[in-house]
Amino acid sequence: MTAAPPLLQWRDPVMASDDPDGESAVDSLLRAGFESPESALFVLSEGFDPRCLSALRRFVAAVGVPRVVAVDPQPPSSPGESLTLRHREQHTAELNDLVGDRLVRLPYPEVHDASSVGRVLAQQLTDTSMLEGVTAVAFDVSAFPTSLSFPPLRALLDVCGQEGAPSELQVLVTANPQLDHSIHKASLGVPHMLAGFRPRGTDKRVRVWTPVLGVRGKDTLSRIAEFIGPREVCPILPFPALDPRLPDEILDVHRELLLDRYEIGPNNLIYAAEGNPFDLYRTLARFNTDYKTTLEPLGGALVHISVHGSKLLSIGALLAAYEFELPIVAMRANRYSVADDQYVDETRAGDRLTALWLRGQPYVR
Repeated sequence: MTAAPPLLQWRDPVMASDDPDGESAVDSLLRAGFESPESALFVLSEGFDPRCLSALRRFVAAVGVPRVVAVDPQPPSSPGESLTLRHREQHTAELNDLVGDRLVRLPYPEVHDASSVGRVLAQQLTDTSMLEGVTAVAFDVSAFPTSLSFPPLRALLDVCGQEGAPSELQVLVTANPQLDHSIHKASLGVPHMLAGFRPRGTDKRVRVWTPVLGVRGKDTLSRIAEFIGPREVCPILPFPALDPRLPDEILDVHRELLLDRYEIGPNNLIYAAEGNPFDLYRTLARFNTDYKTTLEPLGGALVHISVHGSKLLSIGALLAAYEFELPIVAMRANRYSVADDQYVDETRAGDRLTALWLRGQPYVR
């Protein structure tokens, strides 16, 4: 049986990315979506990541100084490397200078269950007092961990466009595959389904796992596999990619789990363009529809997603999970480290900003 192609919310998406001649396209998209900085809200993660202020600098230059909500991505008790602490302090000082009294800081939510942090943050960022007077929201995921960014992004997708809420929502990603693969995570928490991305009730559908792979995260991948207990595994690899050898390198890193344990073959692999999250969004939409139809005699399929690599590809996974109600599994890291050479200008020259317009003017029919 051939499944009918799915109807997509973002079948005609609006996106702009930096390329050798493309900076003006991103800036133009920002100016089109944010008519005034006075009514704009910019959400970012304030931490050690070299990219945490990159998108804000561009926004200020293109649009003006917005109201900024800076989220602390780490609990106060988290240990930190001296290098990451030093760079975090530098980013804090620059942020103060850049936006002045238009800055609101949100501390890491105090919760008893670490898996509920994203849910609490989603409630805070969509509270009426937070969005009062705001007509457009920019959410910069560049320095956010998935466990913190996905629940509030889902909440904003639900809220934006409703009466009395902001009409426009753009997601910003400062992508740099080299940095994505250089950040080391340690002191891992437990696997859990993210708030807003959990199946309801007892589910007897066949579990299919589609992890978005990177060159790191062996321990995370193994523990999430145990948590999901998938019947079938279809890894997602970035291709075409800036480094054409990257898919082979990723498979080699995860050989023991994917090739030896799950006996992944060529027909199990999913490829998605590294620089276009809507490519993965469309691919997962077709994949989900096909698997549900194929496995209908066995009770249907439930596709699980986890993200271990590219920030940009993760947005495609988020949109597919949002539209088709797919669970997303994540693990929280309590300690991060990154090499000092990731902060030098030569390395940062590889940063590319992408703006994805997800709610608002382009989708008014």
